[in-house]
Formats: sequence, C-alpha cells, structure tokens
Amino acid sequence: MPLFESAQGQPLAGLKTVETELSPVWTMNFAASCDDVADAFMDTTDDRTPLVHPVFMPACVEVVSAFASLYAAGVTKEEITKHTFLHHFCDTTFERPMLASGQVRTETALVRVEQKRKGVFTGTKFSHYDADNILISTGYFGGVVDGLQGADAAKATTVAEVPGRIDFPPADAFDETEIIDIPPTAAHIFDACIRNPRKLKSKNSDINVHTSIGFAKKAGLLARTMNGLGVLGRVVSLLLKTRCNDDPTLLRRMCCTFSSPLFLRKEVVPLLVRIADRVTKEHGRVIFFQVFIKSNMQKILSNGALILRGNRSRL
Repeated sequence: MPLFESAQGQPLAGLKTVETELSPVWTMNFAASCDDVADAFMDTTDDRTPLVHPVFMPACVEVVSAFASLYAAGVTKEEITKHTFLHHFCDTTFERPMLASGQVRTETALVRVEQKRKGVFTGTKFSHYDADNILISTGYFGGVVDGLQGADAAKATTVAEVPGRIDFPPADAFDETEIIDIPPTAAHIFDACIRNPRKLKSKNSDINVHTSIGFAKKAGLLARTMNGLGVLGRVVSLLLKTRCNDDPTLLRRMCCTFSSPLFLRKEVVPLLVRIADRVTKEHGRVIFFQVFIKSNMQKILSNGALILRGNRSRL
C-alpha cells in the first residue's frame, strides 16, 4: 500500500481507541516532572482525587498516538528513527478539568496530510472522553516529518481540521520575563514519568532521542534533547503558579509551537520565558509566551498561549 493511501478523503482508518487508566500515582509523578507540587495536582488529603496536569494527556497519550498514526499510514520504524518532527505544534481545548481516576477513552484521527518540500505535514486530532462518554478535552498535534516523502496522493483529498486561529502580539509586547532552569537529568525524569508505572514500556519507546545519545545521533542531532512537552509542562506550571494562583481550572485552551530542540549535556540550561499577559477582544484573558535559551536567545517554544476562562485580572 502506498504511504498514506488509507488517509485519502477520511480520517486514517486502523487506529485503535486508546483506554488510559488514570491513577494519582501516575499523574502526581507527571506533575513532579514538571517541577510542580501544587495542591491541585498533589493533595490527596481526606481521600481527595487530584486533578490531572494540563500537559499530561498531550505528553502521555497524544504524542504516542501521533506516532501510531504514522505507523498506521505505512511509515516504518526505520523511517521514524531517521526522520523527526519539525516545528510541530500542540493545541488543547479543555471542556472541564480531568480527575486522576478512572478510564479515559481517546479517539484518534489523522485529519490532515500534505506533502511539503521538507517532508510530510500531518495533523492528528485527539478526543478524550470519560467513562460516561462525556468529552473532557480535544487535542491536536501537527508538524512536518522532516525528509519524509510519499503523501502526494493524499494532498488534495484529506480532511482538514485544525483549531481556530490565535492572533499573537508583536515582540515588544512581551514585557515580562521568568527564568526556568532545566537540569541535565530532566529528560530522563520526564521520560520515566510519562509512563504508566503499572505497565511495562513498549519496545517502540526505545526509539528515544531524549534519553539515548545513540538514537539522537542516528537522527542527526548533536546531543540528547529535552522533550518539548517537558519544557511546555514546566512553563505551564510556572504560569499557573505565578499568574493563576495555581488554579488549573481557569485554563480553557493551551497551545504552542516547538521551534527548535533543547540539547542536554551535563550542565543546567537556563531558559528565558517572555510573557505578555493580556485581555483580548476575541478570547478574553490570554497569557502569551515565548521560550528561549538564555545564553544565546535561541527560540525553543513559540506561539505559546494559555487562554483562560472569563476576563479575570491577574490573581
């Protein structure tokens, strides 16, 4: 079967529904990997059920399913190892908070495929439902798989479905800054915490440029890289703490573009977070952000935004 043939005219067939069994042990581990010990994610006093961190589903379920959609489209393990996502984006809309208990069902569809000059652009949609079949959140993951070819036949007939546009402010509007230090151990800790501690890791997880210098070099990288969603998790936690009184229920939508890899060697890497906290006409209060390596101002995350519920001023 030619690559992406089954994606023509409809969401990609053959992707199984993913059932995720949530537990406080797993979700608290994940929050800790984002350097976050907020009560919302950690407090189990009097048998309370903590909330799930906003980046948990993108990092633990969606990115895995995005790669699964490539496998289902005919991309091989060797091609996955050789090629990598460029300037991919993550975009999640939250219908309501997710509790760290019970089953969450995820429906996955490859909703956009287009051959670009540098590779194949793919867009994958994720719909997360609780045990009562009520929608909790909707996520999108998209980007160009660098160097991959074979999607020409799907270019004109795939279903296009992407989140609504956000207008970002000019560079000089980012008038506040914060610093986040990324330790050299962060990628290994994050990788361990995105795995369900009650289940063994899949063999496919061995293809990991974040923890294996060997695979990083096979992918043409200079060193191990910090998982972009790990950086996003730390940034979201920082912004919730400093601008939302550690209240994740205020979050309505979260998005960013992963602009370039953050290489990890043996030293701490300070990141500069530039912030524009604004009330917009279309979306209400939005915390826009960009993330740079402080030492050379290389951009790591761009087009970042946390859209909050209502027009609440800073708490």
